[in-house]
Amino acid sequence: MKILYFLLLFVSFNILAQKEVLPEYINIPDRNFEKFLVDQQIDTDWAYDGKMLRTDAEKVKTLNVSSLGIRNLKGIEYFSNLTYLNCYDNIITNLDLQKNDSLQILDCGNNRIQEIDLSKNTLLETLYIYGNLLQELNLSKNTSIKLLDCSKNSLKQINVSENQFLETLVCGFNQISNLELSKNAYLTTLECNQNNINQLNIEDNKMLSKLHCIGNKISKLNLSSNLFLENLNCGKNPISKLDISKNTMLAELNCVENQLKEIELNNNKHLRVLVCDNNNIEDMDLSENENLEYLSCNYNKLTHLEVQKNNKISKLSCFYNPSLVKICISNNAQPTTNWTKDVTAMYTYCK
Repeated sequence: MKILYFLLLFVSFNILAQKEVLPEYINIPDRNFEKFLVDQQIDTDWAYDGKMLRTDAEKVKTLNVSSLGIRNLKGIEYFSNLTYLNCYDNIITNLDLQKNDSLQILDCGNNRIQEIDLSKNTLLETLYIYGNLLQELNLSKNTSIKLLDCSKNSLKQINVSENQFLETLVCGFNQISNLELSKNAYLTTLECNQNNINQLNIEDNKMLSKLHCIGNKISKLNLSSNLFLENLNCGKNPISKLDISKNTMLAELNCVENQLKEIELNNNKHLRVLVCDNNNIEDMDLSENENLEYLSCNYNKLTHLEVQKNNKISKLSCFYNPSLVKICISNNAQPTTNWTKDVTAMYTYCK
């Protein structure tokens, strides 16, 4: 009987020894972080002593510590029930969220983070991590993610093949040369501006409504599968032909600094904004674009411009078209100071 008693005692002791003993108090070494916790009455000790009760941390589900000059978020690991964390615009270099496995929304943009491990944050749906110093980002375990903004880092690639529920991807101002999106069927917004992309395949992204790919090396852009596209900005690319005949829902088009000689807009009856500056366009038929409100076609080779059917235009700019002498407007049109042109071009009332 004694042997059995000691055996049970030994087993119980080993179980207790193996179980992690959580501290009553946790360290909060960053003064700005601690000040926020005290000032917001999250730290119920109400003392600036570099520590707080663990039970206080466990009560917190949302935390916004943005723009507080925080350098160190040590102690955040004990906020075990945290679902939302905003630590935007601080001076954080290291962010350990391994134990924050309830996290769904994270904004750690505009910090100095060089690397981050998010493999334990499998519930993450929204991630803002722009404006950091990342050279790589592994999101293979974050299969629930819907919004990702990793712009303004030093990424050479971004693998989103495991993020099949992704709806918004913002990855501009990196060094990305290839973007594989064939697994992202739910993608509606793609912003990949100012990278090194020379080919962009979006044929499988049929739900795409917004595409911004400014300042890349793209020479061809196939938009025939993107029937829901409403907003397109493909400026500053060596594109010589742009076929948007299938994109009948297009409302805003910016194709500044391409290499276009012509642009066909007859099928784009919902077009409200057209910016096509710095091309080689000689002729442009806008007769089917009666919803057009804003037109900028500066620095082209237009010989004539007819806007007599575009009665909704509130702003028109067609400077630096040296061969443009006549701009046809309707009898009801009232050119205002928002209508600008070369002095050699004259407004003419046309039917």
